[in-house]
Order: sequence, then structure tokens, then C-alpha cells
Amino acid sequence: MQNRINNNYWQPQPYIENLHFEESQIYHVYNRANGSELLFRNDNNYYFFLRKIKQYISPVCTIYALCLMPNHFHLLIRIKEKKEVLDFIKSEENKIKSDEENFCMHEITSMQFRRLQISYAKALNKQLSRKGSLFIQNIKRRNIDSDQYFFNVLDYIHNNPVNSGFSYRAGDWKFSSFNSMVNDKGCCSGWIARDELIAICGGQSELKIILTNKIGSLSAAY
Repeated sequence: MQNRINNNYWQPQPYIENLHFEESQIYHVYNRANGSELLFRNDNNYYFFLRKIKQYISPVCTIYALCLMPNHFHLLIRIKEKKEVLDFIKSEENKIKSDEENFCMHEITSMQFRRLQISYAKALNKQLSRKGSLFIQNIKRRNIDSDQYFFNVLDYIHNNPVNSGFSYRAGDWKFSSFNSMVNDKGCCSGWIARDELIAICGGQSELKIILTNKIGSLSAAY
């Protein structure tokens, strides 16, 4: 990770409207429901959204961490290299129309997030016989440009249920990547980038120490 990140700067970046997704860059991505709406009404809603993340986001992003909360979600991702994404585009499993000459990583990644949100909203609207938009329109994202910032966001995402009063410990919340990272037995085991995160941390024991000890907090504005 040191090759991609400037370790001299660790403070949270301000939110930048329309920040472009770029190849091999790391981002904190998040969004929430409109107004007082809930995104997830029951466990089946959470698990359905997780399957949609795997379907739409995993082909174009490496996912380091995630957390689904009743009215919002967080992802810590790295945009995959162009060749990997082009291979996905050329596969028969998707309906994306693009080619190498007209390829744009930002457009492809943004489209996959739109597909994620639209597919989920349609399913929930049908289930609840509701109409109208479910999510705030634009996905929010911040570029991760230092190791400290990376680990602060990792900590922030996994402790979101604790800080919001939904659980006593990070591992008690079923709908985050915490347990998938610690013991490979959580809701996204098998497709979260556990091995890569272990390598980034310097070993499995180091990863567990980082995940089970609160290592920092972000500003209230975050």
C-alpha cells in the first residue's frame, strides 16, 4: 500500500463533489437513505444488499471493509486495474457496453454503484409497495491517501454500529466485515479482501490487533 499512498498526510480529506474514481486508488464510499427512510427493514434486506455488492461492486473494486446500517452504508475499496475491469466488461455475465478505446474507469465504477442502488431500490419498493427514490442520488466518496487515514477509516467503518449505539462491540454487529476479517466467518467471508488486508497489516495477528483495538477516531465532520 505504501506505493500508492503518501504517508506524510493522514487527516481525513474533505468531501469533494464529483470526485473521480481512478485506477488502483483507494476510497471510502458511503451513502444513505432519503430523509428518514430506512434502507434495511429486516435481516433479509441486509443479506440481499450484500449479495448485490458482491454482484456489482466486486468485479470492479477490491473491498477491504464494509458496514451496513439501518439507514446508510460504508465501503472501503480499491479500484481494480484496467485489465481486470476490461476482462469483466468483456465477459458474458454483464450488460456493460464499453471497449478499451472508449474505456473510462470512473464511468464504469459509477455505473456499477448505480446498478447496485437501483437493483436494491426496485426490490425493496416491490416488497413494500412503495414508490420514489430510496437513496440520496449521488454516492459519496473520499480518496484515501495515507496509511493512517486508511486504518482510521477501517476502524471508523467497523465501529460505526458501536458509536451509533446498535451494538456493544464491533463483532456483535452481523452486517459488517469485522468478523469476516478476524475469523473468516462473517457475512462477507470468501469475497472480502481478507488476504490482501492481512498482507497490508503485516500478518494475521497484526490484523487482529488492529481490528480488535480501537486505533483512532475521525473528526466529527466525518
